[in-house]
Amino acid sequence: TPSSNCGGDALVNCIDPAAYAQPALYTFGSATRNHLRGPGRVITDLSLAKNFVVGGPTVLQVRIEMFNVFNTANFNNPNAVFGTGSFGRITSTQTAMRQMQLGARLTF
Repeated sequence: TPSSNCGGDALVNCIDPAAYAQPALYTFGSATRNHLRGPGRVITDLSLAKNFVVGGPTVLQVRIEMFNVFNTANFNNPNAVFGTGSFGRITSTQTAMRQMQLGARLTF
């Protein structure tokens, strides 16, 4: 069964492999489709912009955009292939690390 808390120490064994068994040949198992869930996802993005009047109707906008500002590690779904050594383990992240970009726009 999926762990109620798939974060922290539960990342190693997010799913309890002992709760599952291989069904007999040519039969269907009793698990429903898509019943396994992964950990939650938190992403905070931020954008700051400043407009400067250059002259007349001309405006220069300078901005900085930051993605995943707090550099939060969002883990991927656990491995769902039964019978492998990594079944129920989370081995990767699903989001990129913190990224920033600068931009400028001249409107005239």
